[in-house]
Amino acid sequence: MLAKYITLNNKKREYKNMNDIKNKKNIKEIYFNFMDLEYLSNDIFCNHTLLQKINLSYNNINKLSEDIFKYNINLHEINLSHNNIDELSADIFKYNVNLVTINMNNNNITCIPDYIFNYNKKLVEIGLGFNQITSLSNDVFSNNPELFKLVLCRNLLTTLPYDIFKNNPDLIILYLHINRLEYLPVDIFINNSQLSELDISSNLKLTINENIFDKNNMMCSLELYDTNIDPVPNKILCKDILKYHGIKIQK
Repeated sequence: MLAKYITLNNKKREYKNMNDIKNKKNIKEIYFNFMDLEYLSNDIFCNHTLLQKINLSYNNINKLSEDIFKYNINLHEINLSHNNIDELSADIFKYNVNLVTINMNNNNITCIPDYIFNYNKKLVEIGLGFNQITSLSNDVFSNNPELFKLVLCRNLLTTLPYDIFKNNPDLIILYLHINRLEYLPVDIFINNSQLSELDISSNLKLTINENIFDKNNMMCSLELYDTNIDPVPNKILCKDILKYHGIKIQK
């Protein structure tokens, strides 16, 4: 379904291409999906200081200027999913201090700059799944204290720093399934007492320490199937976790 419209003064208006909106003001939302867009000029959104939501999903965008969102200080949501983006500037979200949601799932991103989310203290949800990310620094989420949901599934991660989630006390949902994780540090979730939904399944070589969830008493969903966690440590089994899926328990 084609979606080519903007929300202007609370009314949806349809436009045929991006250039038609360049000089329009008072735009609150932009939806340009399924348009085979490959390139966006760095000033395409420069007049849209009231913009709150941009959805550019399902295009063929592969590069974005680091200044493309510079003047959109009121942005709450950016959706860049289902494109061909392979690289991001560390400063691309520098001026978007009110961002709540960033969706970059289903791209070709291989590297996430260390401080790319450093100015986005209000972020609640980050989607980086279905990419080709091989590693993450320990500071990449360090300035996102309100982070609630983090999607990192279907990447090429082999391990994670022990303190990568140290400043995310409100983290509740974490998807790490279908990576190449072999080991998770025993203290990796020590500051995430609210963590309740964790999927680390389909990491075929993954092993964990029995004490890894000692501080996660809110856990209600833990996906462990298709890993090397066999048998599941008794200490984990005894926790008040409501459901497991496909755990192979040694008899």
